[in-house]
Amino acid sequence: MKNPTEIYLFSSPVFWVVVGIIIFSAGTFFPFIYARNYMNESEFLDLYDMIHDPLYIIKNVFFSLAMLTKDKESKLKYTKKPYRTPTSFNPR
Repeated sequence: MKNPTEIYLFSSPVFWVVVGIIIFSAGTFFPFIYARNYMNESEFLDLYDMIHDPLYIIKNVFFSLAMLTKDKESKLKYTKKPYRTPTSFNPR
């Protein structure tokens, strides 16, 4: 291992999207299940809003972090294939 590569998990936009989805899904799983049976009760609706609204904001904060984060892998050098025009194609 002469050239070990480091993985910066926090610098990956995909990481922040996945964290946002997991936190939102884990926090709203049971309220979504119970919502079908208890939507007519005002006490449940207040509790539902107290759980759902902050988690929705947190999820969107993580999504915005993902949009602001630059991926470290994008700085890797790669070889670009030459562009071929439609007239340069020769099947023979």
